[in-house]
Amino acid sequence: MKLSFHGHIEINLCAIEKYTNPGDTVLDPFMGSGTTGAEAMIQGRKTIGIELEFPHITEKTFKHFDPSQTDWKLYSGDAEELLDSVGN
Repeated sequence: MKLSFHGHIEINLCAIEKYTNPGDTVLDPFMGSGTTGAEAMIQGRKTIGIELEFPHITEKTFKHFDPSQTDWKLYSGDAEELLDSVGN
């Protein structure tokens, strides 16, 4: 899948490949445009993201993924306040 992102794909890809395995969950408490989550899903990881100001931008990125092929959750709000609900 080829998508256009505004983030640092190379950095995200290296970290995801080095520190996680396929099927693991990647948490991004500052989701922004969704670059980390998108790269995680491309690499076969699940994604949990939190975005305070612009969750609609993240949702635009994630709409390119087939829901039956990926596993992601997006929470909108302050990461510190939402941290307890992410694991539920």
